[in-house]
Amino acid sequence: MAGDWIKMRGNLWDDPRVSRLCDLTNQSEAAVIGGLYWLWAAADQHTESGMMLGLSASSINRKTGIKKFAEALIEIGWIADHPEGIRIVRFEEHNGVSAKRRCTDAQRKANGRGMSASEADKSRTEGGHAEDEKRRISELEKEKEKEREKEDKTHTGESPPVATQAGAVCVLLKSKGIGSVNPGNQQLLGLLDAGAHIGAFDAAADLAKAKGKGFSYVLGIVENEMAQQASIAGQAIAARSQPPQVDF
Repeated sequence: MAGDWIKMRGNLWDDPRVSRLCDLTNQSEAAVIGGLYWLWAAADQHTESGMMLGLSASSINRKTGIKKFAEALIEIGWIADHPEGIRIVRFEEHNGVSAKRRCTDAQRKANGRGMSASEADKSRTEGGHAEDEKRRISELEKEKEKEREKEDKTHTGESPPVATQAGAVCVLLKSKGIGSVNPGNQQLLGLLDAGAHIGAFDAAADLAKAKGKGFSYVLGIVENEMAQQASIAGQAIAARSQPPQVDF
């Protein structure tokens, strides 16, 4: 709801709390950060206060494919369980409109500190701040327009959609040494639409890496596993639907 980007620190990989999450869930940094990316992106889209009504710990675990992930997040203090859902702790410090504005302002000030004295004097005119604000708003509008164009092309079939979750999967695969990843790959998008979770891609990447295989091989592994699960589920449903045999 607050925009089309989220704030993530460049040193998140080495944060001791991420290491603690890895220990608690027995997962790699890539899988944990991928799960965090989904959680924070979902919060950015669905809440302005940090309170995600209806979301449960089991939902977080299912969405990310990481067992006990929500419980681990609660233990380190990044989320809090609530009778009505899940609350992102200190949400407004890193997410939402105000946090993004602070981040943009900090970047603008940092850029200003890198200017020469004469350039800085020129920039500090009476209308300088207003012009900076207008320019920032204009840039945000342009980015939103580009996103709308991408969505329009997706609906007309002109170009493949690039999903947020697909991007997180590709980040994970790259971190594992899988090359030539493509967040717009139709097979990848189809698997995600069918319910494939990031943990399945994490495990498949390990197998592909061990065999010296690439992106297509990872997708094939996940697709086969989902087909097997669907077949097993179908057989179970068929067995339950059979009428009981009665001997006379």
